[in-house]
Amino acid sequence: IFQEAGLPLWLRPYEVLCTSSYTALIETIPDTASLHSIKSRHPNISSLREFYIAKYLEDSPNFKLAQVM
Repeated sequence: IFQEAGLPLWLRPYEVLCTSSYTALIETIPDTASLHSIKSRHPNISSLREFYIAKYLEDSPNFKLAQVM
């Protein structure tokens, strides 16, 4: 579907291990940063959108590309 639409996207399946009726362990995805780690390094950031706006100029090609990656 992504190729047909000309989008540079891919899906990666991951495992979820249910440990009780209300808890689970989720497989980590390599080479990613958690929102917690981003907020720890950038105290003024409170959302992923704010992070991307701070890192990339909003409405620039790189900003748009970062949203789909």
